[in-house]
Amino acid sequence: MQTNFRALLLTAVISTVALFSCTNDAGPGGQATITGKVQVKNYNSLCIYTGNTYYVPDYDVYIIYGDDASYGDRIRTGPDGTYEFKFLRTGKYKVYAYSDICGATTGPSTEAIIKEIEVTDKKGTYTAEDIVVVD
Repeated sequence: MQTNFRALLLTAVISTVALFSCTNDAGPGGQATITGKVQVKNYNSLCIYTGNTYYVPDYDVYIIYGDDASYGDRIRTGPDGTYEFKFLRTGKYKVYAYSDICGATTGPSTEAIIKEIEVTDKKGTYTAEDIVVVD
């Protein structure tokens, strides 16, 4: 009986150590938040800046977790151009939105404007620089 107790205790200790020694990569499942805003700069058809700048509502923003090749989540900005990715673990992230390329006549007509953020406090809120896109 004492042998069974020791085996059970050893199994419990090994399981506990394994559970708490696992490292989680960047991604959902935590308590941190990344927030920011998307700003639009207007250009005319000749690619001359019109002087109009505003925070844009209902604009797609994407997040890449760690070194992933593709985005992990997509949200849309609120009425004041703010976006927020919640429930993140510590790690490195990239947030981005697509912008027109002024004057593009051949090749791609959009580009990703990327901001990199490192979450180090598992309960922290991190504010990214404005993502400035061309319209």
